Amino acid sequence: MSYKMTLLIAGLATVVAVPALAREHCTEAPRSDWKPVHEISAHATNLGYSVFGVEREGSCYEVKGLDRHGARIKVFYDPQTGEPMRRGHHR
Repeated sequence: MSYKMTLLIAGLATVVAVPALAREHCTEAPRSDWKPVHEISAHATNLGYSVFGVEREGSCYEVKGLDRHGARIKVFYDPQTGEPMRRGHHR
């Protein structure tokens, strides 16, 4: 196999694998058991976040907004328990 072909295959494998690794896994529960979006938004607001939006992301809810210091944040919530799973800064 040529060097260029090896690089091409390695590059394609990376492009395919990275999105799969980026997905959060929060629950196995069916969506019928998930808390409503407004409850997740209210919980984030009670924690002091200014919420821009709540979306379904894989098996999680993803809350985007600002923290108390004005930094953009992204918080993943377990949709069944309503508890935050992981917080990150949103760019």
